[in-house]
Amino acid sequence: GNRDAVGAEAIVSASGKKLWAVLQPATSYLGSNDPALHFGLGAATNIDSIEVLWPDGTKETFGGGAPDRSMVLKKGMR
Repeated sequence: GNRDAVGAEAIVSASGKKLWAVLQPATSYLGSNDPALHFGLGAATNIDSIEVLWPDGTKETFGGGAPDRSMVLKKGMR
C-alpha cells in the first residue's frame, strides 16, 4: 500500500560524511512537495553508499557512484 515509500529514511555516505533525510512530501495542509530527496554533497567526488530504512522496517544498502545525478532506488533492487 505504500508505493511511494513515504516515511523511508535515507543516509548517504560521501567523503567521510553522512547525510540523512526522510521522504515526506506532505509539508502542510493541502500542500505537497516533490517527493525526491536531495543531498548537497559539496565537493564530494563519489558517493560511498546509500542506506535506506524502508517504512516496513527493513534496511537495504545501495552502492553509490558519481554525484550530480538522479537515482531511483527500489526495494529489493540493489
